[in-house]
Amino acid sequence: MPVNLPYEHSARGSLKTVKAMFNIDTLLRFVGRQEWLRVGLRYYTINRFVNPKRSGSRHFEVNFYGLKYKGDLGQYIDWWVYYFGAYEKAELLLMRDIVARRRNAVCVDVGANVGQHSLFLSRYCAEVHAFEPLQYFVAALQCQIIPAANKKFR
Repeated sequence: MPVNLPYEHSARGSLKTVKAMFNIDTLLRFVGRQEWLRVGLRYYTINRFVNPKRSGSRHFEVNFYGLKYKGDLGQYIDWWVYYFGAYEKAELLLMRDIVARRRNAVCVDVGANVGQHSLFLSRYCAEVHAFEPLQYFVAALQCQIIPAANKKFR
């Protein structure tokens, strides 16, 4: 039976709620980063406590491979970054290895969504061109890219 954690502060017991959330989140983030466990088991465990479809909006900022990643737990990709450290980590590492062999590599991220791939590749590419046609994700994309503007984002 899933445990539903309250994410809203109430006048009564709000400090207890915040402490419980912190302890559970810390434990779940630890479990999510244990790569020796199968990803399905990690996903199932975390999803039992914090389902990305039902968790609601909760903003966060985490270290993302030496960069700051700002996200919202109500968004699926951000949920993965928060609990697992990255979304599609194997693909990110493959792209890193490919562009690391090229000098002045240019990344083109078409359908950039919230900008996780663009932000990650900004550490390894001379330029990053991120395109997102859906206006809904453009604000989240700009939130990722503007603070990391030390790279040439377009």
